[in-house]
Amino acid sequence: MVRSALFYERFGWHTRTEYESFVHHYEFGLMNRPGYPVLADVRELMMTLWFGQQ
Repeated sequence: MVRSALFYERFGWHTRTEYESFVHHYEFGLMNRPGYPVLADVRELMMTLWFGQQ
């Protein structure tokens, strides 16, 4: 879930329509949750560290 929101919000890898379809399908929008910014930051850091190792 965090990845889909992150890919939409920060990277633009998903369109708004794709993200809204995802939220509608799973009936859960993570970006409205208070802890989302921290989860997104951690996920982005993990991605960066992984890329750095490659």
